[in-house]
Amino acid sequence: MSGVNDGRPAGLPFTDAERERLNRLDAVYNCARWRITWSGEFARHVLAETAAGRRAVDVFREAGVGPERIGYKRIQRCVERWRQRGRRGTARKERNRK
Repeated sequence: MSGVNDGRPAGLPFTDAERERLNRLDAVYNCARWRITWSGEFARHVLAETAAGRRAVDVFREAGVGPERIGYKRIQRCVERWRQRGRRGTARKERNRK
């Protein structure tokens, strides 16, 4: 693989076969035509593994949803969104303690 442009083409809906395959994975709560909803357990697992130094793309690949299937950008955006939610949640807990 040569870089960020490798993987699934952007802007295409998931086919019926892709959705069926993705919906069978433990990491996926639901896959619709344009969107994947991830299981909360998988999101926490990815964050823990990346905090320990692993690459997110490797964790996604192990779960059966590598960039070849969903694209690099989707992986990057998921992880960043989950990190942001974690930071916001931590900030809320800190405010509530005062």
